[in-house]
Amino acid sequence: MANEEPTVIARYAPGRIVFAALRRIVPSAAFLVLSAHLWETGFWNDGPGSDFYLGAFLFALFVFAPCLGLIAGLRMLTRTRAGGFFKADRTGISLKFPMTSRFSTRLETIEIPWSNIQKIYPYEFIVNMITVSNELRIELRSGGRIAVNSYYFDRSPKQMQVALQRIIES
Repeated sequence: MANEEPTVIARYAPGRIVFAALRRIVPSAAFLVLSAHLWETGFWNDGPGSDFYLGAFLFALFVFAPCLGLIAGLRMLTRTRAGGFFKADRTGISLKFPMTSRFSTRLETIEIPWSNIQKIYPYEFIVNMITVSNELRIELRSGGRIAVNSYYFDRSPKQMQVALQRIIES
């Protein structure tokens, strides 16, 4: 049993990533189309749009913010080509998924022995009593934390936690 094959906890799910990206791209593109329509009809030049401060606010609302949403969505689409995995065995956890910083996304492989893991739990981001995102959090004994977003893999964070618990108990 020394050369035991790791158990697949969750498979990489490009379709879920595309869906999460489209949730950012579609509204952003709609706002950009609306701002182009407002520009063509002269809204920016007449009436309330002629006030500089209101015009600057509307520009930020209808042009700048949607562009940021488009960029975020397109960055998410680039992650679909990466082949990730989430595996575990008696020695620890092995993860391969995109790590995102402010201006770059890189595919990183992380191997964590069980002795370095303090706690594993599912976490929900809730806004106005609506769950907007889920992730599996792995807290390390060193004080660090690894967050595995649910849209990278085909299982929910709770299902991943249960699968990891079975491996720990065996």
